[in-house]
Amino acid sequence: MDQSRMVSRYNVITPTGSGCHSRKTQPIGSDRGFSLVEMLTVIGIIAILIGIIAIGFNVVLGDANARRTRVAMESAMNLWVEYDNTSPLSQTSPLRTYSLNSSTSDGAPNYPIYQGTIRMMEELLKIPANQSAIEKMDTSSLESLSVPLPANSTFNPTGSVVTITEPVLLDGWRKPLLYVGSGGLTNTLSDATGSTPRTIKSPDGRPFWVSAGPDGNFRTHDDNLYSFEN
Repeated sequence: MDQSRMVSRYNVITPTGSGCHSRKTQPIGSDRGFSLVEMLTVIGIIAILIGIIAIGFNVVLGDANARRTRVAMESAMNLWVEYDNTSPLSQTSPLRTYSLNSSTSDGAPNYPIYQGTIRMMEELLKIPANQSAIEKMDTSSLESLSVPLPANSTFNPTGSVVTITEPVLLDGWRKPLLYVGSGGLTNTLSDATGSTPRTIKSPDGRPFWVSAGPDGNFRTHDDNLYSFEN
């Protein structure tokens, strides 16, 4: 009996010296559970995976929005080209030559920076081909904007305020595209890289269209998209 080992389902009896003592062991098939350290480790791994997936999703979504914006700007430029070929603006027309300072906008459609856009859309849609093109577009790619034009201003020479309502093409982030004359768009804030403000102009001297990008702010040019970059 002294040299023997008796094993039961719950106890192991081992010899110690001249006597024996029993040691409790876990029942066969029982679950031990997770320790706090193990649980925190698993949670940490899951959090890292979620972060990686979220970053990838945002990159894909951003690329898709940028592609939609490029398509919208191409459509907008096609409207302008059709207009310029059919009823060209004078080389000195304010709609062709005016410049913008982005300090006049915080992204709201009724701010002064959109006065030229809504006025240009009014001109573009005087061409039947452009009117037909707009009617064929998906309504989700357009937004009807109402912008007041101050009296005796660049786009409203009359003595009273005039409010114009026209459809405007939207970028991939559901913000109205901005029409800019050949005078260019001046950014008043430095971009994320710390560069100084500058005036953006089309290389060929023509008017162009601008998207404010994901931040919806024309004042920073680090993420703006321009139609002449297509």
